[in-house]
Amino acid sequence: MEDGHEITCLVRSEGSEETWFLDGLGAETIAGDITIPESVALAAEGCEAIIHLVGIIFERRGASFQQIHVEGTRNALAAAARVGARRFVHMSALGTGAALASSLVDASCKVLAEMATFAEAGVSEKEEDRTEQGAGI
Repeated sequence: MEDGHEITCLVRSEGSEETWFLDGLGAETIAGDITIPESVALAAEGCEAIIHLVGIIFERRGASFQQIHVEGTRNALAAAARVGARRFVHMSALGTGAALASSLVDASCKVLAEMATFAEAGVSEKEEDRTEQGAGI
């Protein structure tokens, strides 16, 4: 924001206790749902960069790991492509990787989300190892 950048955040509900700190930063908040492509597209309008931090630790309120981690990531990637964002940053989970995928639904969904991100960026499996260690997309 110091360099004149504006911040727009997709949030579950505007003006809630969960978003007070965003208001303090001067960020614009747009209420929506990561599982609804139109919500994500609306929040992405005019953005040069998308920072995707959405994730859940427990399934609840009708939000499954598959819906949030995989479909949500795909929706964010599609929105970034649609608006021509120059950068997409995807925050996953430490220790997640195809080699570590297990029968745990959360871990396997995180792997699928990462794979979608790497595929969209055109990153090969060999490059993926370097990217996971900090090269960035």
